[in-house]
Amino acid sequence: MVETVRHRLYEAPLNRRIQAQAGSVAYIAQYTDLLPIGMTIGPFSLMTKLIADPIAPIYLAGMGITAEEEPEVRMVEVTLDLSTMVILRSMEAQIEAGARAVFIAEPAANKVYISPKQMEQGSDIFERMVMRYLRRIKAFLDERGVDLIFHCCGELTDEMVQAYASLEPVILSLGSSRVLWEDARLVPRHVVLYGNLPSKRFYSDELVTREQVVQLACELLERMRQVGHPFILGSECDVLSVQGCEQTIKEKVQAFVTCECR
Repeated sequence: MVETVRHRLYEAPLNRRIQAQAGSVAYIAQYTDLLPIGMTIGPFSLMTKLIADPIAPIYLAGMGITAEEEPEVRMVEVTLDLSTMVILRSMEAQIEAGARAVFIAEPAANKVYISPKQMEQGSDIFERMVMRYLRRIKAFLDERGVDLIFHCCGELTDEMVQAYASLEPVILSLGSSRVLWEDARLVPRHVVLYGNLPSKRFYSDELVTREQVVQLACELLERMRQVGHPFILGSECDVLSVQGCEQTIKEKVQAFVTCECR
């Protein structure tokens, strides 16, 4: 079934969304002096949006239960295969349009969906459910001379961070649950760390004030200078719009972009 879908996928015309995304990359490549960068969701995160309850079968797979033994485990594995195919098709269109790097957002591949206890006990569940699909994507990019920018803002273990770093992204973007100056020891020096101000909380002064954003930014900059790891100061994830809080959010973004400690 998967092979049948693969052939039909590549024979079918691109849908309007992928056409529009590739078109935006082409515009940047042809009409600006900016670096054209493609973007896509990661296979695991896409799978979690397509299956109502992926946690149970992922845990069963971590226990050693196979797709032949449990239909729900098979459903997860087939969905991951199909998700990867769609992502590769989208990436191919964006690369043909001129993308020189692709940003992969894989926020769901974290401790919520993958059991750290199972990993500690020797399970290869993270490799099987997450990394092997990402390695296929990395090989696809390498074959075409395109760089990987990798993002995961979920809560991660050190082992997960090291696994993501092993993909050799040019930039590794992590969420605010991670301490970047400590993570520097887990990441090769040629991989630039990016992040990780708590932008998901910018909408509320009760969660984080403008002054606290500046303090966090300055601490990050100073700590990263001390460890000497290549670093770009930025947000942990999207700076989401919350109705009625737009000005508050803008002020906090402006605060860390223009802080005097930069």
